[in-house]
Order: sequence, then structure tokens, then C-alpha cells
Amino acid sequence: MSRDYYEGQRGSCKLRRGRGLVFGLCEGLGRWIGIAPWIFRVIFIIMMFSWGFFQTVGVYVLASILIPSAY
Repeated sequence: MSRDYYEGQRGSCKLRRGRGLVFGLCEGLGRWIGIAPWIFRVIFIIMMFSWGFFQTVGVYVLASILIPSAY
């Protein structure tokens, strides 16, 4: 999706998961903050290598449970 799509959504929507690759968490965060979801995907990958795989996956799954779906 284009950058304009995410910038137009900033501040006007609640934090919700989208229909992304895995749980839609990165898409929802990107739409909420106003940046592309690939940036959050890169952040999660960096966290996996620096913080630990199971800790990062645990935080990701927990956030996916706590943040409601947009659909």
C-alpha cells in the first residue's frame, strides 16, 4: 500500500490488528502510527536476533491477543 494510505490514517483510528501476514499486528501498528508495516517487521526481526527468539515471539503473540482485530 502507498505511504499516503498510512499517513491519512494517523491519529484518526484506534489501534487494531489488520489482515497482515501473521496476525496482522505489523499492519495494524503501521496504520495506527502512520508508517509502512515492513518497518515493524524489520524491528521484530532485529528483536529476534538481539533479544531472543522465544521472548520476541511471546511478546508478538501476547500483543496479538490483547489488540483487537479490525475485522
